[in-house]
Amino acid sequence: MDTVNHLKNRKTVKSFWHLAFSLLVGSLLFACAEEQDPNNPNNNNPNNPPVAAKVEITGTSPEYVFWGEELTISGSGFSTKVEDNFVWIKQEVAALGTCLGESPTDSLGWRKATIVTATATSLKIKIPYKTAAQNDGKRPCGAITPRVSVTVGKSTAVSQPLKLIGLPFIREICVPNSGFKGAGVIPGKDQDNILSLGGLGLYADDAGIDKKLKLSILSESVPLEVYEQSLATCSGAFKFRLPASLASGECTPDPILSGRFARKEDFVVSIDNTSIKSEPFSYPVASVPEITVQSVPSQRFSWSKAGNPEIRIKGMNVNWFSEARFLAVGSTCTTTSISPVPIGPEETVVTIPLSTMKIGCSYQLIMRTNCGTSTGQLATIIIDP
Repeated sequence: MDTVNHLKNRKTVKSFWHLAFSLLVGSLLFACAEEQDPNNPNNNNPNNPPVAAKVEITGTSPEYVFWGEELTISGSGFSTKVEDNFVWIKQEVAALGTCLGESPTDSLGWRKATIVTATATSLKIKIPYKTAAQNDGKRPCGAITPRVSVTVGKSTAVSQPLKLIGLPFIREICVPNSGFKGAGVIPGKDQDNILSLGGLGLYADDAGIDKKLKLSILSESVPLEVYEQSLATCSGAFKFRLPASLASGECTPDPILSGRFARKEDFVVSIDNTSIKSEPFSYPVASVPEITVQSVPSQRFSWSKAGNPEIRIKGMNVNWFSEARFLAVGSTCTTTSISPVPIGPEETVVTIPLSTMKIGCSYQLIMRTNCGTSTGQLATIIIDP
């Protein structure tokens, strides 16, 4: 009897443990099935990694961007790690400038952009371009209306076309106010010089760049204005005038015009409120500004009369005269000179040097600059007793 009861008890215990084991295995299988559900991935399960987010581009800013400047790409699916994002620029319009046969992109037409910062919803990049020195006969090269491509993992998105603005360069001074191409432009002259500017591209007008251009020479900043008239030999024409203060006074011969003097200076075009500027363009600037003199009447002066008679020379930039010369007429008279005293840019005073003149002599008055340029005869001066 005890044996029978013992066997029954063992069978009951065995059944209990069998049932418990079955319930445990079933629970584990149910849990695993839930973890493996693709609609409910578990990040802790290496056999079922999370689904990567799809990369999308919703926009870019600002609307107009210079080569080398920063562009912000907005969207989703970006990695917060800079190195996990791959950004490329696709050139869709021919590059500005001359690339001398060197492709500014890879073999597929894409060029990698440098990523500055990265978040899950925005990437800040620098617009790539090919650096070239203007003085070596080259020009900066880059895309004008490219698309930008962003790849994270196996997902890629491509933007709408961008609006890029190139870097300015000075082609030439196609109309100098000296009247001769290659000859020095004349500071202070009431006549425009015409400069040919290139490189900015399709969107410069839309971005208002034409109204922000300025020309820098030495310490002076000169505004540039669009030249509306058509010049077949001068594309991208802008007009400008140089102030008289840019005259150096150095007497270096002008390379084109004999009898004139000029010194080469660096011309640089820049854009207000940006760091954008062209490579320096070397061109002669006249050493002496344009000088105009109002008519001077011929006069007679008494040698014996007390006082210091004088003549006032008026005009434009007459303060640049360094010598008043009295050329004697006749073999018995002697040429003499004196330094004028400038009152300002429009007036200078010449004292008549009676002590070095002779009674009865006539003199031709001319004015000269320190470089020896002359006005020619301005008046006749006669010395009476």
